[in-house]
Amino acid sequence: LEQQRRSVQGLGGDYDRATKSANGLAGSLNAVRTVALIASAALGGMGIRRVISETARFGESMNTLRAITGATQGQYEALEKQARTLGATTRYSAQESADAQAYLARAGFDVNQTLADIASNVLGQFGLQVSDLGRVNDVLAKAANSSNTTVSQLAQALKRAGPIANSAGVSLEETAAAISALSDAGLQGELTGTGVLGFIRQLSNVTPNAEAALKKYGLSIADVSLETNTLGEVIQKLNAAQISTPDSFKIFASEAGPAAQVLALSADKVDAL
Repeated sequence: LEQQRRSVQGLGGDYDRATKSANGLAGSLNAVRTVALIASAALGGMGIRRVISETARFGESMNTLRAITGATQGQYEALEKQARTLGATTRYSAQESADAQAYLARAGFDVNQTLADIASNVLGQFGLQVSDLGRVNDVLAKAANSSNTTVSQLAQALKRAGPIANSAGVSLEETAAAISALSDAGLQGELTGTGVLGFIRQLSNVTPNAEAALKKYGLSIADVSLETNTLGEVIQKLNAAQISTPDSFKIFASEAGPAAQVLALSADKVDAL
């Protein structure tokens, strides 16, 4: 009887241990389920298949970029880090940033000049879409290759002038052409951007003194309005009017008087670009 009693107690202990193990397993499964739900929420509803697909596409874009640039392992890692950073801090994905890098590389920029944030910034400054990367690439390449400016200096100038140019309806191409013309006159980087910014700002808000100065040359506010004229057309009119330096400062103030003079003298170059 004593032996049977001990056997029954042993079975009871086994049952208790089994119950605890089952409860522990259930708890683990619940924990796994909770983690999965949290991960799913963190991914913003993206399915695992979509995550894998986007990761694969990013890898393909980076491999293409490496093939185009011939980047060393160190340079490749820097480009990859930049693309991932842009993907996390801008409205463009890491893959789109890598594609932007590839666009610039195809234009002939070396790996140290292949900065996707330049293209990304230009897209944002002019309200363009990722599908416009080819257009942005062409403009940057043409401006850098046809004037006394580098891609880095062009980016600095566009950072200053881009937003106001876009708000005034001035295209990326016209803005880059104006920057190129000023660069050839020795104004570069942010200084160039400030000149273009001031030029557009003064045309968008003509003062009474500026209106009087324009009238001396047979020009009205409507003649130089960017609402009814392109930037190139306004510059051609200023060129034809042969406005003096003192009057140029009356019209465009000190922030843009010198830039206005250079642009007027470079009217044909602006049109050509």
